[in-house]
Amino acid sequence: MIKERPDEKNDRIFLCERNGNYAKVQCTGSVCYCVDEQGNELRSSTVHISETGSVKC
Repeated sequence: MIKERPDEKNDRIFLCERNGNYAKVQCTGSVCYCVDEQGNELRSSTVHISETGSVKC
């Protein structure tokens, strides 16, 4: 599932779980990062997309 956040000024599209929650790992461009339940990026969680498997959310 994909969820758009109209309050976002950038054009990110967030991935969601089947239950409607944001997926814990989000990717934009060449980076991936962890998010909380509201889709807010968690600090110090950004990695290059090639290292997505190493992200521990």
